[in-house]
Formats: sequence, structure tokens, C-alpha cells
Amino acid sequence: MKITYEPEDFLLVLKPHLDKDLIWTGEVSVKIVTSDANRLDDEDYYGMMHFARLVCGSIPTMDKNEKFKIECEKEANLYLPNDDKCAIDKISDVEGNVITLNFKSDTEGNA
Repeated sequence: MKITYEPEDFLLVLKPHLDKDLIWTGEVSVKIVTSDANRLDDEDYYGMMHFARLVCGSIPTMDKNEKFKIECEKEANLYLPNDDKCAIDKISDVEGNVITLNFKSDTEGNA
């Protein structure tokens, strides 16, 4: 399956830090990736960049604030419960080491 992205997409890349034995150290780098061909106007572009920065900033905030981490976990469980069966049901595309997840619910928030 080929995964395609639109020029106006913003991608968050999570890169685990590995030790010399290729074991994850528990640290991660987070990058925001977008295209030079992005077609959003400046206001929308910077609005999306601000939103992406907030999402990135939530990662270290979880380490500093246990209540925030718990709330994030609760919210994540609404869309992608932490069990293998549900995770498999949410995968919408796979290509190489890229997995695309579908967080939309059947009710689209109108249950």
C-alpha cells in the first residue's frame, strides 16, 4: 500500500533514541515535518504549526505532570484502547515501517 500526503499535511515524527545495542533508552526526539509546497495561507500555516508545537509539548509535560498524563491516557483510550485487538482494528494503512491509524469513531463524537 502506498501512503500519500498532501502538501498541507503536518507530520509528527517520533524517533526513539537507541543505545549501542539498539535498545530504546526511553528518550525520544519529536519533529514536525511539513512541505515547502504547503498551500495554506500564512495565518493558517502558523496556526497549524502552533497546534503541532502544542502536541509536541504535551510529551514532556506528561513526564512532569502525572494528572495530565492520566488525562491523556483516558483520552487516548477513547480512540485507541491499549490492547492489541483494538489497535489492529484502527490500522488503516501500512507501508514499510509506517503505520497509519484511523482515530475516527463510528459515531464521530455524536454518541
